[in-house]
Amino acid sequence: MEKNTPTGGGVPTGRNSGEPTYFDGDGHTVTGLWVESTDDYTGLFSNYSTGEISNLTVRIAEGKKVKGGDYTGGLIGRNANGKIENCAVYGKVEGTLHVGGIAGIVEHSNQTSLNFEGTVSTNASNAFAGGIVGYSPSTLGTSTFNRCEAIATVNATGTASCVGGVAGAIYGGTMEKCHAETSLTVTGADS
Repeated sequence: MEKNTPTGGGVPTGRNSGEPTYFDGDGHTVTGLWVESTDDYTGLFSNYSTGEISNLTVRIAEGKKVKGGDYTGGLIGRNANGKIENCAVYGKVEGTLHVGGIAGIVEHSNQTSLNFEGTVSTNASNAFAGGIVGYSPSTLGTSTFNRCEAIATVNATGTASCVGGVAGAIYGGTMEKCHAETSLTVTGADS
């Protein structure tokens, strides 16, 4: 973490980095993570325009959450042109337009063996919320999801929101051997 404050928690690592970023957690666990922010690209990691994250577990602090603006995930806000594999997140995640248990948004990225257990929430209109990822567009290229599992509660209270157990929405990508045990609560009009 770049810094930690008593009222805001941690600041995501790699904020809007244009350089390729590779992080191998080597099977370690990060415990006690929490963020209380309105910043976009919020999670343990921020925004990787090219990168890989692997072999890491994140346990969000008891009674706390990872809270951010657009592109919020328990592990990373946005990952593009890379992969996330063998990672797990446990706890509460809250964001605005694109929010997921693992990642807020993934673009042209491969997701393999990901697990999320907890709660994902948004109150924004036109939001995308999911147990693993909020949104996966095909703008940069399609993404793949393989052996991903979410045991989650996903809440969306804004109008015209898309929610799902694994993903809020995936465009042009593939999903194989994924599983979700999810309670979805959608109360906004046209959702």
